[in-house]
Amino acid sequence: MNHIPRRKFLGLLTGAVLGTMTLSSQAKADDQDTASLRKRFDSLPPETRRELLLRYERIKTLSPEDRERLKEIASRIRAMPPERRQALRDGLKKWRSLPPATRERIRERWQRYQSLTPEQRARLRAKFEKWRQLTPAQRERLRRAINRRRQGN
Repeated sequence: MNHIPRRKFLGLLTGAVLGTMTLSSQAKADDQDTASLRKRFDSLPPETRRELLLRYERIKTLSPEDRERLKEIASRIRAMPPERRQALRDGLKKWRSLPPATRERIRERWQRYQSLTPEQRARLRAKFEKWRQLTPAQRERLRRAINRRRQGN
């Protein structure tokens, strides 16, 4: 990723966050666009501006490969239908509202899942699909049975 001056990056980042620009238009943004985005940035609440600046600082520390991967992810998100993007925002809001211990437990489980072989993942997905098909009462009975087994009863 080429180096972009901080002022221009903030304008582009604001445009991306507000969902008003495409990746190709970001790459071609001229000074007038940057000035207009800067006005929008300046009109954001201080907390939002701080968050954007923190994101900028974090992005600056990424390797070129990681920045490229981030750029690809942003491009895929912008290509999604608005309903899907909203679902992602809702999921992120829910994630951020979780207690740190819960988020850490989820991260650990995700890392364990990632370390499984493709066959193990397939078996786990099949078990999960069976679980999803159970009624709430069946799930509760199964939870109790598993807990009893774990406790040695």
